[in-house]
Amino acid sequence: KNQLIDAVFHSSSGGRTENSGQVWKYQLPYLKSVIDYDQNGPKYRWTNKFNSGELDKIFPDLGVLKSIQIINKSNTDRVLKIKLYGTNLNRNISGKSLREKLKLLSTKFEVDLKFEEIKFDNKFNIDNKVFNDIAPQPLPEIPKDYFLLVRGYGAGHGVGMSQWGAKAMAERGSSFRKILKHYYTGVQIKTY
Repeated sequence: KNQLIDAVFHSSSGGRTENSGQVWKYQLPYLKSVIDYDQNGPKYRWTNKFNSGELDKIFPDLGVLKSIQIINKSNTDRVLKIKLYGTNLNRNISGKSLREKLKLLSTKFEVDLKFEEIKFDNKFNIDNKVFNDIAPQPLPEIPKDYFLLVRGYGAGHGVGMSQWGAKAMAERGSSFRKILKHYYTGVQIKTY
């Protein structure tokens, strides 16, 4: 409409850019979700691991983190709301807030709470005895140490032009006009 756009950009979307209305207050007509070509970027896929001690420092009021649940995601799989279950209290926080607290690259992630692997000797000496004669072995204690595994995609808010996607399009021969029109829906490129 003969106005300058807010040409926002980010490093890598993780396969699909995000609608502006999912990240910020307003949905702008030219900042719509589109396919991204960032699969060869260095931050397309990433993993972070946080141990129980680190999580205790990040969320001191929760007590021990018992569980974590993603409650709501955007259409492009970015976390909007997450619930943390602690021994002291439960709390709902935004995906953006969790990204900031854990210093994650984006809000496009999955979470998994895991216990550290237990290493023990699993050999039984049967010595030709009848199986029923073997006393049942106690199960190993559940470890107090656990970790949160976060598997994510992309880097940044995911709205507008993806730098790694634009690079891939340029390397395949797309003009700057084609790249800009791909990431900024319905725009005109002209002298202002």
